[in-house]
Amino acid sequence: MGGQAQHLPVPRHRVEFQASYDPGDPTDNEIYFGDARVAAQPVTSTLTYKVNRTKVREGDTLVVTGKVTWPAGHGPVAGTRVFLRTYYESAYNAQAKTDASGKFTVRAKIRGYDNEFVVFSAPKDYYIAGAGKDLPVKNVTRPAGGSVTP
Repeated sequence: MGGQAQHLPVPRHRVEFQASYDPGDPTDNEIYFGDARVAAQPVTSTLTYKVNRTKVREGDTLVVTGKVTWPAGHGPVAGTRVFLRTYYESAYNAQAKTDASGKFTVRAKIRGYDNEFVVFSAPKDYYIAGAGKDLPVKNVTRPAGGSVTP
């Protein structure tokens, strides 16, 4: 890169607000609706983690502990949902909420076909971007044929 900084596009979120208003007699069925979409640059959050093991087998329990943070002044981190995905269809099966300091523990019982290990956060505030990390975990369950699953 020749020493030049690489500038990546800043992610943008769209926040949509909807409202309805009844200006008078509730029996006249006159209701006004409005909506607005606002482009927002979310505050960056971070997610740090530790796993209890990097090689798992069917029947094991994968435990991920960690912490979600964001800059002060952007509301409490308590109650932020954290998800542990072990397979592309199981994104919301294993989840936890952060405590007042942002710490979490999330667990998943490993199945023989689990092959994608990702932890990610979902802040309640639309102006705070969630964070995600690929985990250094591999499923080494051996099928009946004796070879290691991919």
